[in-house]
Amino acid sequence: WTVLQNKPAIEVAQESHNDPAPQH
Repeated sequence: WTVLQNKPAIEVAQESHNDPAPQH
């Protein structure tokens, strides 16, 4: 959790998109 909080919102969003599993 701390890692996500430490990372910028933009980076987190990009990582979510990069995730193999669809977030939608």
